[in-house]
Amino acid sequence: MSLPKVKHPGLCRLLIYQFTLCVPLAALAAVLVVWSLVDADIVLLFGVLLVTFFTVFWLIGNVPFLLMVDVTLASLAAEKTARERFVLTDRFSVAKAEKRLSRFGKACSPPSCVIPPDTLRFRSTASLSVYSYAIEKTVAVYHVDHLDRDLCTLIFSSAKTCSKALSGKKKYVVIDRNRKKAPLNRTTVVVIFAKNTDVGLYYELPKTVCRYSGDGENVSFLPCVVDLCGRYCVFDSTREIYEGMGAFPAKNRGIGLIRRLVFGGRLPLSESPKKDSDRTVTETAPGLLRWMIEMRRNMRKSLHENSKMFKSMSDRDAVLKDGYLHLKWGDRAIMTAVVLDNNSMTAVIDEIETWDWPTGGPIAKKTVGEMKFHIDEYFDRMGYRTEYGSEAGED
Repeated sequence: MSLPKVKHPGLCRLLIYQFTLCVPLAALAAVLVVWSLVDADIVLLFGVLLVTFFTVFWLIGNVPFLLMVDVTLASLAAEKTARERFVLTDRFSVAKAEKRLSRFGKACSPPSCVIPPDTLRFRSTASLSVYSYAIEKTVAVYHVDHLDRDLCTLIFSSAKTCSKALSGKKKYVVIDRNRKKAPLNRTTVVVIFAKNTDVGLYYELPKTVCRYSGDGENVSFLPCVVDLCGRYCVFDSTREIYEGMGAFPAKNRGIGLIRRLVFGGRLPLSESPKKDSDRTVTETAPGLLRWMIEMRRNMRKSLHENSKMFKSMSDRDAVLKDGYLHLKWGDRAIMTAVVLDNNSMTAVIDEIETWDWPTGGPIAKKTVGEMKFHIDEYFDRMGYRTEYGSEAGED
């Protein structure tokens, strides 16, 4: 299905939220108008109960659709601001950037590594949510005269060593059991100020730099190279999609750090060339309203087809279709996204947590383990090894 053609996807995303909020508010306003005209308490009570029932029923029926719209608009908004190479403006100053970096967190002594950073700063704060134990941010700054591919590799390796040495350095008193078991939300930013870069590295620099290690959700390693001679900066500025639930993506925290510490709070988007995207929106792309109508129709059709498929499947049957693995388990079933990497022969599978058919609900840990064993055998017969959720891309 084609993507909608929107000029300001972030603003459209906000309007969708407002529309969702306006539905119950409009119904409640109608109740208040009727109550003021009739002046009877029974009308108000009946109206409030009716509005409550209508709101809950409407939200339950439209949550999957609204989430899909939200994710699509968030993806488009992330692509709008995504760059690989930023042009340094005349206002950029290394001295000012170093001053901002020196104010961040606390200075730390680097551990024994091949190339110790010139500046190592660390900040750890207690998490306010149960999705992470603590939020850790590490900033390593390097100054080099000439940057080549080998030096890049050594610096990244040294920065990872520093980050791992500081991980979990500060402990917190946590009462909530879920937060005690939650992982660290760890962001490592590496800033390299290079007087010049190797000629052969110029075109390969985005590919070399824009490879963060980690799942992007709980662990992120984000390098940033500033070429002072060429007056440009390279780092992966493509944000992870955040739906407002779960842990805030660690990669997004790293992007925010680079934007604030290196650029002073504002990325030069207008001066910088747009990142080449595999997904382009053509002139024939539908408008937002038409796209939403088409997507809702397709979602209903897909739900009907999936239900029909699950009914015809036998117990323990698995079907890989359109990037999703459909697995029948007893009288219930799941549908999880799968990405096949043919280079490494790896099947990256979304974490299995809830049922998808005929109704939702959490899956017991023992059942999840049995499912994964069955899925591993299924992909092993196809010649793939499996990775689940945050297992992919870990250090």
